[in-house]
Amino acid sequence: MGRELACKSGEFTSKVRNLIPTCCTKLSLTQRVHRKLDTIASRLQDLEKEKSDLGLVMGKDEKQKSNNRGNETCLLESDIVGREGEKENLINKLLGGESSKENFSIIPIVGMGGVGKTTLARLLYNDTRVKNHFELQAWVCVSDFDIVKISNAIFRCVTPENNKFENLNELQIALKEKVKDKRLLLAVDDVWLENYDDWETLVRPIHSCAPGSKIIMTTRKDQLLKKLGFDHLDRVERLSDRDALSLLALHALGVDNFDSHPTLGSKTPEDLGHEYFDKLLSRSFFQYAPNDRSFYVMHDLMNDLATFVAGDMFLRFEQQTETAVVEKGLAKYRHMSFVREKYVSYQKFEAFESARSLRTLLAVPFGEEQSWNQFYLSNKFLLNLIPQLPLLRVLSLRQFGIREVPELIGNLKHLRYLNLSQTEIEELPENIGNLYNLQVLILFSCKRLKRLPKSFVKLKQLRHFDIRDTPFLNMLPVGIGGLRSLRTLTKIIIGGDEDGFAITELKGLSNLHGEISIEGLHNVQSAMHAREANSSLRRLTNLGLNWGNGCGGGTLEMEVFNELKPHADMLNELKVEFYEGIQFPVWVGDPCFQKMVSVSIRDCRKCKFLPPLGQLPFLKKLFIEGMDEVKVIGSEFTGTSNGVAFYSLEFLSFVSMSGWEEWSTNNKVLEVVFPCLGELRIKNCPKLRQVSLNALPSLRSLDIHGCGNGVLRNLVSAASSITKLKINSISKLTDEAWRGALTYLGAVEEVKIWHCNDIRYLWESEAHASMVLGNIKELHVYDCENLLSLGEEEDDEDSNLLLSPLRILFVSGCKSMERCILNSNSIERLNIYYCESLTRVSFIGQKLKSEITTHSTDQQLHSPHQYVYTRLSKY
Repeated sequence: MGRELACKSGEFTSKVRNLIPTCCTKLSLTQRVHRKLDTIASRLQDLEKEKSDLGLVMGKDEKQKSNNRGNETCLLESDIVGREGEKENLINKLLGGESSKENFSIIPIVGMGGVGKTTLARLLYNDTRVKNHFELQAWVCVSDFDIVKISNAIFRCVTPENNKFENLNELQIALKEKVKDKRLLLAVDDVWLENYDDWETLVRPIHSCAPGSKIIMTTRKDQLLKKLGFDHLDRVERLSDRDALSLLALHALGVDNFDSHPTLGSKTPEDLGHEYFDKLLSRSFFQYAPNDRSFYVMHDLMNDLATFVAGDMFLRFEQQTETAVVEKGLAKYRHMSFVREKYVSYQKFEAFESARSLRTLLAVPFGEEQSWNQFYLSNKFLLNLIPQLPLLRVLSLRQFGIREVPELIGNLKHLRYLNLSQTEIEELPENIGNLYNLQVLILFSCKRLKRLPKSFVKLKQLRHFDIRDTPFLNMLPVGIGGLRSLRTLTKIIIGGDEDGFAITELKGLSNLHGEISIEGLHNVQSAMHAREANSSLRRLTNLGLNWGNGCGGGTLEMEVFNELKPHADMLNELKVEFYEGIQFPVWVGDPCFQKMVSVSIRDCRKCKFLPPLGQLPFLKKLFIEGMDEVKVIGSEFTGTSNGVAFYSLEFLSFVSMSGWEEWSTNNKVLEVVFPCLGELRIKNCPKLRQVSLNALPSLRSLDIHGCGNGVLRNLVSAASSITKLKINSISKLTDEAWRGALTYLGAVEEVKIWHCNDIRYLWESEAHASMVLGNIKELHVYDCENLLSLGEEEDDEDSNLLLSPLRILFVSGCKSMERCILNSNSIERLNIYYCESLTRVSFIGQKLKSEITTHSTDQQLHSPHQYVYTRLSKY
């Protein structure tokens, strides 16, 4: 086989090159690959020449490169599929009577490469009946026909002796003596030999065997057999379809057939897709994006390889793509992407009206895009091009300013995937129901979408429907519960009349997975109806419950909420909004929710107490907002069991708690509270005065807005490791109160202050600041109207007590500020805006990288220091 391939290699290479379209020879990928291959070939030639020049030879103890085939005969019969009939027929021939004039006869196994000839021969060779019948057995691979080596291999099989022979004659004489009058089974595998005389030389010693000896010969070629008198040969045929599937199941899944696999039958296409994707990720076909592990990228080399393999089936249409290249391959293209630009005209796509075999059409971003970026697509693209692509399976026009979807889209009978997210459409055409193969419809962030057509309920194959962030869509069509294939339905709107979606329809959607937000729960008339729907919540990972702003109340809401308890072993995130009950069901905060990592409770204005969320063992993020009736947060929030509360919590936010007065975690039952809390945010809680917390050892970021100064003081005293502090509109934060907080900020690196109008000076002197803010790198002060200066006292110019770590100082809108004096030799950036009373700026900035930007009325400035700006420009 090696010789046959070698002699045809030139012809083969030529054929392969002829398979590559002419257009591809112009691609940079082909050129790069060609250059790399040339480089590799040249290097190999140089190495071969260096080897010869240096006289290097392969050592005797080095292992020679083995042939793909060997003389191994071991075989696991459990790995064999089919061939039972052929095996029994050949065994009968091996064990049957002998009618040949010679002492041995040949049992040929002929067939195409890879059909299983060697495997079948090994089955015969290892059969117990065969082993018991023959006195001697020998197996030898004869791909490379060397009579001496083959004869020596046979000799080693029939005797343990390790004799060395001077020539072939001595070897064959010795072999003849060993097999004389013995019934021998010789298997010669992979015979390419055609020369009759060479064969006769090889088998000369075998003539001395006992009658009934056999030679099993596997070969693809029948020329030698015909010379040996075999006129009619039974060839080994390919496996039956059933056996081939069994073989695939054996090697892919380790089972006899696909029906017997314990999980394959229950795996959906989505499950298999995730599994395959994870395997590709583990093998580096895909890689995590550098800055966001929720996205994936391909290495350049892998992308080049994939593009090369796709060949003329795929086109990435870009501005620099040559029109001539595109037009040549129009009939062959199956998948196309084009870069989303600010304005996409139709002129460049006119030629694609001839690409009638196109299956995929994707608009893809160029670089990083923001959600507010706007892109515009010519109407002709939808009206003229799309109807000419009847075989489309995938269509994505995400983030284009499309206002209307034409009726023609209903003619795309093969469409499986349609992405119109972040467009400006208000409705879908009525004939959208004609897309009976549609499986994925994405309308995420279509902020103008108002209604869905009645024909929507005809989409029986629909599996994923994403309508997140569609604020004007307030009704779903009746009958959507009949779409039994749905696995994703991100938003459900419970209607208040007969034409709306009833919560009982959920019971028909038993395959729902992932995320769902149930809105309009105030329209549910019976807790029993909610119970019927509960079975559809068992596979959800994210659940949102929304009662609608300002509606409902009473015990019914509590009962409905209680009946909507999801399965504890699946739920990761829970959001509750506008719940009008006076207390939460007992399951909210139940520690059996082992996978719960995020909880958001917003605008539940009648509840007086928070649920015991501290008992959720793996909760990481917690958002509480708009709980107007809550006055005290204490043990009912942390829970009292296990001695630990909020064991895994990393982020905690309280916003707009208008009645909240007291927060305490100090009690005799709990030993540890918030051990992992790294970020705390409290905003617009004007009545909060008393805060008594256990130590917060992990707190690094503190954001306080619209609270009293006692909140700041108590929190910083409980957390000595804060590195980032933001305060805004802190009432009665006088110089004295602020300096009291400063004593706990030794680790802080960044401070931002907004609208703290009772502060006149940030510190007594820079010497004082150097002691309490020893690690500060950034200081931002905004709109503190009564701030006069950074320090109350001026330090001596030669003072060594400098605020040396400070790199950035930003001051804006401090209308009363008169002077800005800073003895920091590490300052890199200084910005001062809208400080109308400023007359003096003084600082040391040997590392200053950007200019000072000061904007105020014209004033004369005085400074004895290195950098002096004697006049400020008017902004």
